[in-house]
Amino acid sequence: MHFLPFTLNTFLLKKIHFLLLFITFISLPVQSQVISVGLFSNITLKKAILIANNGGFEIYGDGNKISDFYKNDGIRLEIINRKISVRTLSDNFGSYTRIEIRNLTQNGTLKIKGLSPKTAENPYNDNFIVEIRSNGMQILNLVNIEKYVAGVVEAESGKDRPMEYYKVQSIISRTYALANIRRHADEGFQLCDQVHCQVYNGKSRFVPIIKQAVAATRGIVMVDSDINLASAAFSSNCGGKTRNSEDVWSKKLSYLKTVTDTFCLQSEHTAWKKSIDLSTWKSYKKKHALDNTHAIQAGMGASIDNTYSEFIYNKRNLLSIRYYFKLNSTRFVIEEKKDSVLFIGRGFGHGVGLCQEGAIRMAEIGYSYKQVLEFYYTDIHLIELKNLDFFKQN
Repeated sequence: MHFLPFTLNTFLLKKIHFLLLFITFISLPVQSQVISVGLFSNITLKKAILIANNGGFEIYGDGNKISDFYKNDGIRLEIINRKISVRTLSDNFGSYTRIEIRNLTQNGTLKIKGLSPKTAENPYNDNFIVEIRSNGMQILNLVNIEKYVAGVVEAESGKDRPMEYYKVQSIISRTYALANIRRHADEGFQLCDQVHCQVYNGKSRFVPIIKQAVAATRGIVMVDSDINLASAAFSSNCGGKTRNSEDVWSKKLSYLKTVTDTFCLQSEHTAWKKSIDLSTWKSYKKKHALDNTHAIQAGMGASIDNTYSEFIYNKRNLLSIRYYFKLNSTRFVIEEKKDSVLFIGRGFGHGVGLCQEGAIRMAEIGYSYKQVLEFYYTDIHLIELKNLDFFKQN
């Protein structure tokens, strides 16, 4: 009998686990759908403490029940010798390769705090799986999609927004999640909790009306003219004009077309400036083989209102400049002075799709969530997820 190497076995198990999750997901009614979110996906977590915030939980190690714990009870998980050690203040429950934490109540929440490295403490809904990942642990939150959306809306939108805007963000966050549900399939889960997917800090808890907005739009998603889930891109501020998807990324999408946006012009992140030392700029240009003619001189008629630096630099150079010098966007002109360089820019983020600050303003002055979405996304339709297959077949 021949056995696959351990790493390949592990890879196949993760693929099978993900496939089962996905099959379960698409077969459930909207109110019961569960997605798997990889928590702390940007760090190598070696030690964490988990405390029942409310409700009760069962703990399983490698398929066998270890214990129950209830409100204010806590357990500590730690990677020791390639296994997950499970302890409380008084008990050592042993070490395992896979931990399952099952919620015993509908609204139970579990607070999770990383100890090595240290992280913020956040509460999460529903159920959890903890497995070994490289030198650390991988914590998966198996969470109802509507609870996940509420958490994303809070993390991505903040406080004190109009109800209609929270509805907008609910729909695009739900749509974005479902359109990218296979993004982390090779890692054994569906979405991460970082900007790479959408920021998710667990349960929505600071803004009560977010739950109302999510409930009011339950199951509603955005689709294109072919009834495919839209890639619901959004950024903080477009600087007065959104961008075609192909101008920023490689793929042209019919609903991600440039839109002149006057609603965000008085917002915080519409215009920005940043000055750097001239020698630093010259050193950067030399290292990256940028010719002097690449720089736009403000005195030569370049206008930030109608001139895009994409006409001067290619996409790779633009992104490199933005991230190296920590600029708000890739929409800028450059003014070289005697001993410094001034970046004069517009917007915050990639500028494709919905402009959050513009959408907030639209909601404040009375536009409905449907009108906001139709303004930023060209020829899209709003349908309930449960009807998606019906519309595609017709």
